[in-house]
Amino acid sequence: MLLLAILIGAPGTAQEEVPGTDGGADWLSWSRISLRRSFQSEKQRADAASLGLSAPRGASDTFSITGALVYDFTPNDWMSRATTSAFVELQRNSDQDKEQNLILSGVSIDALPFDSVTNCAPRAFSDCTTPIVIGTLNHRHDEVGDTESAQASVFASLLIQREYFRKGSKPPVPDPGDPRPQRRLKVPLYVPNHIHTIRSEAGATKLLSYEFSPYVGLEYDGAYRVKSGTDQSTGSAIRVAGKLRFALDVLPGWWGGIPVVEGLTITGDGQLRQDIKDTIEYDGGPFYPYGRLTIAADVYRERDEDGSLIERGRSAGIGLDLIAGEDPSKAFLDQRLLRLTFNIRL
Repeated sequence: MLLLAILIGAPGTAQEEVPGTDGGADWLSWSRISLRRSFQSEKQRADAASLGLSAPRGASDTFSITGALVYDFTPNDWMSRATTSAFVELQRNSDQDKEQNLILSGVSIDALPFDSVTNCAPRAFSDCTTPIVIGTLNHRHDEVGDTESAQASVFASLLIQREYFRKGSKPPVPDPGDPRPQRRLKVPLYVPNHIHTIRSEAGATKLLSYEFSPYVGLEYDGAYRVKSGTDQSTGSAIRVAGKLRFALDVLPGWWGGIPVVEGLTITGDGQLRQDIKDTIEYDGGPFYPYGRLTIAADVYRERDEDGSLIERGRSAGIGLDLIAGEDPSKAFLDQRLLRLTFNIRL
């Protein structure tokens, strides 16, 4: 209840301009702090942190805690081109056969190398396209594996600015006498890293929204210290990895609204990793598939002043996780489990 009270009472996520400052660089603002399932790019949808009850196949019921606290320390004049963050992440799974108990802490930067935001000329693909580059550097304390590790990763995806899909050189001029909602610029449904919205025929009610983000990159994992008296050893691994994340929101307008449900969300996270050089042995190596599917019902979602739901805003609810596979970067050993979760996103 305390977390829900904080969630409802915290200020909005938008940066507020403070007179006499460069756009409002308030380093202690709530808007710079977020709580999520795990550290992810600021350019992606942040899944909610969770407290879960698990039912692993062939094992007793267990609990899990999955969450990351993130602080955004990006100077205001960088925000159109990059986001810099510090994070602490806790991954805890009490399954006695394949227990997970680790803490990750580090820094990350999301960068748009090309200034397509300000220089995008409609219909000019080269001017309206930029890679999204995500780099992280972190420390991993693995209580189960009795190791201390240094980790680094770099991933990239593609962002096409919305203006590229404009058919004319100028945006449509709204007619004050036209009662219909202003025509919105449409982006093809197959374009990644955009929030796609499906509306009612009249265009006034949002029914569905979805987004997906494919990434490819490299990971480094180096265990530099092991607890004395254990059979663990130091070593390192370099992996090539691919990730595909998606989120589908079924909004209240679809079914006319249920008083206690603000929306239904289906999220997925698919990952493939392949060792290309390693001196560390994991159970499932050298190829590691991992997948998670979450179905959640939100009992609270952040709304704007006009009552409309805020995309990627704060939320709280309950859900089901279906997880299968192995993620060596987070010491998640190969397993399949179904988990009831209580979720919160700040």
